[in-house]
Amino acid sequence: MTPMQRSFQSPQAQSELSAPAIGLIVAGALGALFTLLSLVTNTLTLVGGTGPDLSILNDPSLPPALKPLVKVASSGVAGLALNLVQAAANGFIVYAGLQMRDARQYAVCVAGAAVASMPGCFSSCCCIFTMPLGIWSLAVLLSQSGKAHFKPA
Repeated sequence: MTPMQRSFQSPQAQSELSAPAIGLIVAGALGALFTLLSLVTNTLTLVGGTGPDLSILNDPSLPPALKPLVKVASSGVAGLALNLVQAAANGFIVYAGLQMRDARQYAVCVAGAAVASMPGCFSSCCCIFTMPLGIWSLAVLLSQSGKAHFKPA
């Protein structure tokens, strides 16, 4: 079998796995695009020395122990770290979608669908798309017919 040939065991597997897999690929790619834009913005913030308004640090109701945390979180360094986590997660979601489309690496597919269904730091602003697609992918993968499409390891 050449690398370009898919390893689907049947046309039914292709029809059942293909749509959620393509959804994961598209959602991961969109998440990666938004993460890239955010990464550029955070990098420019760090390099340019401009940043968010830190006047909250002068607020007397802010506990002194939280001031360093607020300063770091607003500096762009935390944003860059979060962007790197998001980039890795979105890349993994795309990879899992590609594996699901080809009915390979069942555990990777389940893990990628689980990451896609988590809101928050993993999927950036695209969680409105990735969460339903991740849940759909998990439902397909965890069904008996979904499991049957993958070759045993």
